Amino acid sequence: MPTLLQNTLMHNPSSRPPIWFMRQAGRYLPEYRKLRQSFPSFFDFCYTPDAVTEATLQPVSRFNLDAAILFSDILVIPQAMGVPITFSPGEGPQVEHLTSISDIQRFNQSLSVLSENTQPVYQAVRQIRKELPQDKALIGFCGAPWTVASYLFDGHPSKDTLNLRRLAYAEPTPFQMVIDTLVEASVQYVSAQVEAGADVIMLFDSWAGAVPPSLIQKAVITPLKTISTELKKQHPDTPVIAFARNVTPTVLEQLAEEPSINGLGLSHTTNLKWACQKLQSKTTLQGNLDPALLLTNPETVRVATTEMLETAAVGNNYIANLGHGIHKETPIENVQAFVETVQSWKR
Repeated sequence: MPTLLQNTLMHNPSSRPPIWFMRQAGRYLPEYRKLRQSFPSFFDFCYTPDAVTEATLQPVSRFNLDAAILFSDILVIPQAMGVPITFSPGEGPQVEHLTSISDIQRFNQSLSVLSENTQPVYQAVRQIRKELPQDKALIGFCGAPWTVASYLFDGHPSKDTLNLRRLAYAEPTPFQMVIDTLVEASVQYVSAQVEAGADVIMLFDSWAGAVPPSLIQKAVITPLKTISTELKKQHPDTPVIAFARNVTPTVLEQLAEEPSINGLGLSHTTNLKWACQKLQSKTTLQGNLDPALLLTNPETVRVATTEMLETAAVGNNYIANLGHGIHKETPIENVQAFVETVQSWKR
């Protein structure tokens, strides 16, 4: 029987919208911080099925959320393909970035090892799905090609993506080779997650907002559409949510027209009223409360959440969420206020 999240992505009637959070498992939870201390290496954590299972289920147990999202990272794909990546406290991932054509060729040829090296991820998915209540959806995910490529060429979190944009302009063939390899890797990776038990797939294009109009089609729109289309060929009943952060309304309109994409995550910078008027008749919308509101107080959160619901949740195709991930400093009581407001809301 479909879960509330799956029903919403299929536009089926429900009494209220489902709720989950981007980055819902993580540093704002004391139980996560305690678990994380056992693993000096972040990727050791990501490749330990028991730890991943526990981290994934923690927020669902605490808040009675409608979905769990696999605890992992968008850089698992390049790391599993042999790219050296380290995580430094306070600095985020540091990637040994690609600097030459031979680096690109070597990366493209390493796709063959992806399946073998990501087996612990699929084992974690199997365990989570077994332990997760049947009325809760399990969301699998991957980073979108542009965002993953930005780390491969800039070496660290880069809102500017200068090196990747230079490559796209100066050497379009190698650029396309990398994007195509990441598309193929993404399809393989999320398909295996579905086969292991994931109910829904989320595609995260966190740095899509840095892409200029001249590159947006080949860098963001086409890769997202291709991944979702190819996934649906193998798993036609698996809904896909795409989150292209901070893109223009024109890009959102193009993604909303894609039949293989069932839902669009909205950034907190997107005008929700506009999105409801222009997009909601075509696709399910997700979001987009500003994560900064969860740094205030419970009453402020309740008021803002109610306003969001009254704007977007009058129909069946809406998922309550934030416009980006939960900040590590977020007070637990503010998360609880958000959850309770959604769960008590009736159309």
